[in-house]
Amino acid sequence: ILTKQYGKKHEEVAKVLLNLSYTYEHLGDFTKALKYGKQALKMREEILGTEHPDTATSMNNIGLIYFEKGELRKANEYFMKSLIIRKKVLGEEDGDTAVSYNNVGLVFFEEGNYTKALENYEKSLAINLKVFGEYYSNTALNYHNIGSAQEYLGNYPVAEEYYQKALSCRIHIYGDDHTEVAESYNCLGGLNYSLSKLDTALDFYQKAANIRERILGKYHPQTATSYNNIGLVYDYKNDFDTALIYLEEALKIRKKVLGNEHYETGNSYNAIACLYERKTEFKLAMKFYLKALKIIEVSLGKFNPTIANIYLNLGTMYFYHNDNSKAILLSEKGIEIIEKIFGKKNEQTYTAYSRIASLYANTNEYSKAVFYYKKLIPIEKKIYGKDQLITGQSYSDLGNCLINLGDFEGAQSCFKKALAIKDQYYEYGHPDLVELKKNIHILKGVLLLKGIPRRKK
Repeated sequence: ILTKQYGKKHEEVAKVLLNLSYTYEHLGDFTKALKYGKQALKMREEILGTEHPDTATSMNNIGLIYFEKGELRKANEYFMKSLIIRKKVLGEEDGDTAVSYNNVGLVFFEEGNYTKALENYEKSLAINLKVFGEYYSNTALNYHNIGSAQEYLGNYPVAEEYYQKALSCRIHIYGDDHTEVAESYNCLGGLNYSLSKLDTALDFYQKAANIRERILGKYHPQTATSYNNIGLVYDYKNDFDTALIYLEEALKIRKKVLGNEHYETGNSYNAIACLYERKTEFKLAMKFYLKALKIIEVSLGKFNPTIANIYLNLGTMYFYHNDNSKAILLSEKGIEIIEKIFGKKNEQTYTAYSRIASLYANTNEYSKAVFYYKKLIPIEKKIYGKDQLITGQSYSDLGNCLINLGDFEGAQSCFKKALAIKDQYYEYGHPDLVELKKNIHILKGVLLLKGIPRRKK
């Protein structure tokens, strides 16, 4: 109708294409969402030019779709283009410019660069406070996102402060019974879950669930997310039966509301797989991991962080089934995806390196284990600080691998570094300290017998 009225190239047609893109994005059909979003962008570039606020909005929309797909570099490309246009055309102190800063921050956050994410979130907040004030929806969102960044930087009291600010703003704007308020409760639940304050986490998750049930009903994706999170807490508490009730309820809702092929349905299969893995029911875990993999690969593509973690988890499953070659193959697939998405010096990459290093050590592939331990230790120091206990353990694990390779001097050096760190945390006589001192003493004797002098200071 519109093309007959206005012709094939008209702003009203572009608006309809953009709305179709929003709709398909909401339904999780990212292929169609991108198709219509790119058509809208092309039309606006031709009609309005490349430096127009509406063109920037179309670019921002495409960035959001790529972000949902987990294609972070493409998302960032479009978010940055949108930001540049908005700064030039609308100025630094504009609400849309604030939105762009926030979205650039989202990409940095997903890439694990929490400092850069925080920097962009704070720019967005400064604009929103100046233009709209404290009690504004996007100001609340800024507080929420800053809380998330601070949480992942390990600044938990600051994170809680910002989550509480977001909650306070949202209650002031929307009242007690609103989905945005539920989202704040959900994040406070997540923070307490990370701190192992499981009863407090459960309380917040339950508050979020209650609001979502009242407003959205039981059969809604957000309600399913609440059930899923409650299930994860019970899983952590080792109450597997209760956890499974909630996780299966979340799966049931997602299948009914979103369909069998939606990525959130895949995430439910993944959560249930993790539970069965913790229960050491590896056959069931593998079954659910494979279901999750099939769904998420189709909906989000192969180069996605969730896919990478499923490959790593499947690698562990095959290891427990004594199929070491398959375990290593799948784990390497996971590493390849993580490196492609996040680079080689990121927290997610560090976690993946740690898992595959352990896998290689457990399968007696010591040279490959050493390769990954040497890659992960510098990242570990960057993330957690120089002399953290976790780094002491990595040096200890590296030392054990070097012994098996006959590199006694390298092993001794690693054990000494591990001892220097662990000595700061453990009391005299702790088993770890006793073991390290014993190993250092034995290696000293071995090196003397081999005629290898100690290194000069």
